[in-house]
Amino acid sequence: LWAVVNNRDNIAYPHHRDITGDGRDDYGTVVPAYVDDHPMEPFVRVEQGRFYGWPFCNPTQDTPAGARDMPYDRDVQTNPDGRKADCATAEPVDTGIPAHSAPLGLTFLQQTPVPAGLRTGAVVALHGSWNRTRRTGYKVVWFGWQPAAGGGRPGAQQDLVTGWVDASGEQVWGRPVDVAADATGSLLVSDDAAGAVYRLTPPR
Repeated sequence: LWAVVNNRDNIAYPHHRDITGDGRDDYGTVVPAYVDDHPMEPFVRVEQGRFYGWPFCNPTQDTPAGARDMPYDRDVQTNPDGRKADCATAEPVDTGIPAHSAPLGLTFLQQTPVPAGLRTGAVVALHGSWNRTRRTGYKVVWFGWQPAAGGGRPGAQQDLVTGWVDASGEQVWGRPVDVAADATGSLLVSDDAAGAVYRLTPPR
């Protein structure tokens, strides 16, 4: 079982450091520059009995591995003294999607009639951010699936459909919600801002 997670907003900075440059410790402060990229949205394998952090621990890409096999930082607001949960025991996140992308629909394309190049992966509808200083999301992305020998998990994120937000990030035309494959090999994308369903047809 795999899931994508529409993660939290406005988390406080979890380390005793000065990241704003004002000479003061920013621990426990909501810093926009930090919030912009934290916490990443998990794309994770779900297994019975495992702990995945929420809401006491937040996945972090601030390690050499980046957005792969992410560990967790303790959440300053919900788990200030670490008594609610030991974040070191949380299951690492397989793959991270950029923070505030708001992933909603997740569809595996194996055994569907979509073009063979897409059939080896999964698509995710990114509804888009509301509180990031520069918008992110507002697109449909594709993850090629690594074979079992490579861990049997998502590969790198690739844009499949974009265009619902302009280059400046100011004007938004739509917000993707979910993706489904139809019997012809097309993809249907729902958009709850425009009240529309788009049909993406493979080239003939």
